[in-house]
Amino acid sequence: MTIYDGLTIGFIAIGILFIVLSFLYDGTKKTMNQDEVALDDESFRKQISIINEKIVEMNEYHDYVQKEMEKKHKELLFLYQMISEKEKKVRQIQTTRYEEEATKNSLQVSTEVNEELKTELKTELKTINTATINTNMKILELKRQGYPASEIAKVLNIGQGEVQLVINLFE
Repeated sequence: MTIYDGLTIGFIAIGILFIVLSFLYDGTKKTMNQDEVALDDESFRKQISIINEKIVEMNEYHDYVQKEMEKKHKELLFLYQMISEKEKKVRQIQTTRYEEEATKNSLQVSTEVNEELKTELKTELKTINTATINTNMKILELKRQGYPASEIAKVLNIGQGEVQLVINLFE
């Protein structure tokens, strides 16, 4: 037999001793008198009532927290609604501003186009007037030189009626 075998046997003996003592200890506890049982029962009931009170308090606190959360939720929804309404108003304002700017730009463009057309018309009228005056003077000059209206119309590449009209107006 080695030292380890001896230690093993010793530990087994100590374990058996503890097991036997635990049965004896458990048996002494079971033999409580009536007063101790009544005290244990009363303390158990007090603990149960305390636990019930805590449960009721927790339920009340739960209700309070739930109501507060519902209030905050409603406030948050209200704020979201206000934000969305303000966003719609801002978009409407932006749209009207863009439309106003587009209208102003189109008015500016149309006035610029009108001014350009006016200047073009004036220059064309001046050119036409100058050409007409030059043509009229050429008609009169050729008439003074003795050319007939048909010859003047062929030379200047204009109609005979126009030549006759100019000659009749200036004579």
